[in-house]
Amino acid sequence: MRRGNDSAAIDDNCLHMLSHAVIQHLESGPFIANSIHVSCQSVTEVRSYLVGHNPHALRSAFGLCLLLNSCKSYFFAMENKAAASSCRLQALQFAQGAIPSIVAVLDNSTMPCRCPDTLASRLEKLQGDMKAFVSVRCFDLYFQSQWVCGSHILSMLEALFYYGLRLFSYRNYVGSVVHMINILRQLIGFKPVAILEHVSQAFEYIFFPGGQPSRNFRACWTRYRGGRLRFNSVSHSHKTGCHSVQVPAHAAKATAGFGRRADTKDARLDYKRVSLLFEVKSKDFCIDTATWDRILQSGDKRGDDATPPKAIKKAACCSLHSHDSHSVNHQSRLESLQEAVSQDLTGIMPVAKINLFKVYLACVRIVESISSSTHDEPAENGQHCLCYIDTLLSAADRYTHCASRRRTLGCRELIKTCEKAIMDELGHARVEEYLWEHV
Repeated sequence: MRRGNDSAAIDDNCLHMLSHAVIQHLESGPFIANSIHVSCQSVTEVRSYLVGHNPHALRSAFGLCLLLNSCKSYFFAMENKAAASSCRLQALQFAQGAIPSIVAVLDNSTMPCRCPDTLASRLEKLQGDMKAFVSVRCFDLYFQSQWVCGSHILSMLEALFYYGLRLFSYRNYVGSVVHMINILRQLIGFKPVAILEHVSQAFEYIFFPGGQPSRNFRACWTRYRGGRLRFNSVSHSHKTGCHSVQVPAHAAKATAGFGRRADTKDARLDYKRVSLLFEVKSKDFCIDTATWDRILQSGDKRGDDATPPKAIKKAACCSLHSHDSHSVNHQSRLESLQEAVSQDLTGIMPVAKINLFKVYLACVRIVESISSSTHDEPAENGQHCLCYIDTLLSAADRYTHCASRRRTLGCRELIKTCEKAIMDELGHARVEEYLWEHV
């Protein structure tokens, strides 16, 4: 890549090199990692061209031209010329660093089964995809470009985030710890550890539907597990009005580790609701009106309180829907989008960078410590008993519903056991230890 009068000829040669790199990768025969297949559109389009179906040839040519221009802008704008392979190395380092976390979860006793369609089997496929990505040696202009490498990292990060949320609902281990800490914090003033405090706030809609409760703790726990008020036609009890709280089948399957990624019935699996970054990616970076509204709302939360949020949103929406091209500041839109999306990757607790696998294992060790202290027999196949949360919920509801508050919370020994298990595991943990590196 050069500047000057001969840059056009050099660019033409570079485009041929880009196409040759993709074709050589497809014809070499190695297994194409899912992260490469999903994030590199040119791979799919060139494959269609090779087999004789060429519906995307023009789009592929435009894509390669844009990719080349982005590479030139990236390298020419750098004062200190970075190594051409630095982007590719960063993607490989991220994949290599994620594999041990997946292996640690698979080796844990809570993942005893490898039957098809289970969470463990899907995590094994994710591990194989990461290893396949690391094993491919593609140090050429195409796979070294910052756009392609960034797309690879984003695709792998999205998969890790989705399956991390699956772990958060798996057997209710993480949820029981978060609800336990909320009870201790609300009723006895227990100061929670930083990592779980940030996680409970970042994923509040998953753990605490309707907000963190200060009473009616069992009702919130039931809603977290997916419980819904259903009409019971066979009930003859007049006290309940023929209604009962039931956990739907899809929520029970998700808790047990079953269910495909396409299953969106369970709100706990809707990772795009948590992260704006992944919502934008899921739409192939074509932002619709609903996503723009979410971006504007995110900006209103950080804006000046003196400006009414409704007025800001109304003015911005009018600008978005206006047909006059001069009234739309595209640069302002991109800056707003960049600022809103960057929140998921920066700050005290960047949501998209949280290593949910590591958080899951920490919560499992807390549950295992409490369960082993309250039971004489060890758990079978990692199925640790959660009776401690049931005891705490009953005691907390009795205490909060007592008008005189003369009653004590009770279960002192269990509370001491829970506090000790939390502090031993996460008492000295730093937030930085639970974030993905090389992102």
